[in-house]
Amino acid sequence: MQNIRVAIATDNGNTCIERHFGDARYYYLYDIDMAGSHFVAKLENNLDIEEQESAHGDPRKASGIGGLLKQQQVNTAVSKVFGPNIKRLIKQYACILVSVDAIPEVLELLVQEQNRVFEELEKGEGRNPVDLRKNR
Repeated sequence: MQNIRVAIATDNGNTCIERHFGDARYYYLYDIDMAGSHFVAKLENNLDIEEQESAHGDPRKASGIGGLLKQQQVNTAVSKVFGPNIKRLIKQYACILVSVDAIPEVLELLVQEQNRVFEELEKGEGRNPVDLRKNR
């Protein structure tokens, strides 16, 4: 089993954002394993692509966010919403959809469902989003 290092899209470090993953002010990074979750780092999304973005799904935005996360060995992206760039992100990351707001609850859910995340990570570029939202 490989390690799961998640980037959770947040504006305040306490809750997931209600916007696209790439629009977060910050990404809180955690390692997930059988023992639980462990905080790794807080990354600021300082990419100025939003102002230059020509349309939703601009590949420059996906590339910029992807580069930022790859430097930190992230392999899993977590958000309540992903935009059109999910088709690019999913080639590099397991993309996890959640409905809970509080980051501690998101982390609990990820620890419980880590086998599903591992399964998608192992699929490589052919992976699908993992939908952990309640009342789908």
